[in-house]
Amino acid sequence: MTGLRFLQVAVPCPLHRCFDYRVPAPEAVPEPGSRVVVPFGRRRLVGLVLGHTQTPQIAVSRIREIGVVLDPAPVVPAELRSLIEWTSRYYHQPIGECVATALPA
Repeated sequence: MTGLRFLQVAVPCPLHRCFDYRVPAPEAVPEPGSRVVVPFGRRRLVGLVLGHTQTPQIAVSRIREIGVVLDPAPVVPAELRSLIEWTSRYYHQPIGECVATALPA
């Protein structure tokens, strides 16, 4: 997965979208389903990697780096991620809040 240095991360907030984050150069790119700590405003939140992208939604200069990768291997399997994304669309709920509800505290 070389070249994929941007992640789409769902964070527990009331916004209906994922957020793009950059992976620092020496770090390994976390797989979808892994938890990461990311800066979000003035806070640091635990988010779930939902995917990789080569074309972020905002200017590359505005994208912040992930903080810590909490899981070396995915903790949320693809089937559960698919169910969480479906639930978000079906019930019109923010993806980050659906992820936060699905994961243990």
